[in-house]
Amino acid sequence: MQEGKINKMKRLVYGFCYMIAILILCVGCNDKEDTLPSSQKQDTEIKADKPTSIDTLVKEEMSSTQKDTIKSVTRVKDWNLNEISNTSFKLNNTSCKMDSLVAPAYADANKIIFLSYGENNDVIYEFSTLTNQCKEIYKSKGIGNLVGNEGFLFWTEYDTKQLSNVEWSIKGLDLLENKVTNIATGGSYKDTPTPTMKLGYQSINWIEYEIQGEKVISKVKNYNYKKREVTTLSEALLNESEERKGEYYILQEGINTEEQILLYKSVFKNGNKEFTIDIQKNGEPIQNLLTQNGVLDFISNNKYFVYTGEGHLTYKEILNPASKSVFETGNKLTTDTPIFVGKHSLVFRYAMNELYLINMKENKSYSLTGYTSLVSKPVYTNGFLAYGIKTGEQEKEEITFYLLKIDEK
Repeated sequence: MQEGKINKMKRLVYGFCYMIAILILCVGCNDKEDTLPSSQKQDTEIKADKPTSIDTLVKEEMSSTQKDTIKSVTRVKDWNLNEISNTSFKLNNTSCKMDSLVAPAYADANKIIFLSYGENNDVIYEFSTLTNQCKEIYKSKGIGNLVGNEGFLFWTEYDTKQLSNVEWSIKGLDLLENKVTNIATGGSYKDTPTPTMKLGYQSINWIEYEIQGEKVISKVKNYNYKKREVTTLSEALLNESEERKGEYYILQEGINTEEQILLYKSVFKNGNKEFTIDIQKNGEPIQNLLTQNGVLDFISNNKYFVYTGEGHLTYKEILNPASKSVFETGNKLTTDTPIFVGKHSLVFRYAMNELYLINMKENKSYSLTGYTSLVSKPVYTNGFLAYGIKTGEQEKEEITFYLLKIDEK
């Protein structure tokens, strides 16, 4: 599913590339001829796993929950568990040029920053909540993942027409100094994905890969934007020379401490393969939170662990993992982008049409948006929740930004 006009090739490729980064079961190529530079074509291609079917994922989920105590999350129409203030802003098509549904990547009281994909350039815009006008702050021929917090923006640049086999760079912008800096460079080869940046404690993090013949080295990198330094948080080796042995990192998620990170990985041992999500500290796993395939998004605040997939959003207390609470969609539509907006409060997106707020202590949920034609993924930065909604059709389409403050009572 994509949040833009299908005829925009770059938007389609970026969305597809992002889904590969989340759902890829292990690094590999298919049987097609690779497109590596000639200097690297002598390397043996990495073998691919067959995708796990939806039915298999459902069976795995049912099997894993049979031993647990499961509570259902109740949907309610009236909400008094949070104080919610909501302000909306219609985008001016004259100053805000966008070709698709735009998703906020950064927000504070005075501005909302988003990425718009164009024919010749991708543009990062700043929308002023004071004047309702947009201004261009950066553009490039190919911009991928865009995140930001506390006065800093970060994005990846690469040939977004390619799924892999590309050189990439990570850049940053200090919004106060209006200065662009180069943070990291690298390459994604043999169908390893380009970096997907996530926010951490005063930092961003991402996964990059190094290919050494039939070996793949996964590395979790961290950039502390206060200290302005890059460090390696964790790394693992996957050997595919004969029988697969080792680990391959799929996706990471920051926690609220610099030393810890959530890591989703595939583990190959003694001819068996499993998928795990662990809390890692200083490069070592300290607690397993889940062993399961088919996870889309996940997050933790050290009290709760939350993960999403087809037909559900599930959460549990880390100190009481046998007791789960499940928001069921009643179908195979997905939930994604869980975001903590308080100690017990969580926002997430259902399909591409609705945002929900959950109080995990009470196991109650409330629709923030009602059912809409199209809602962007939300972001939570600087204490504000921001998202966009598209309404209307074709020439009469309108995009409205929403800026929320959500406080627990």
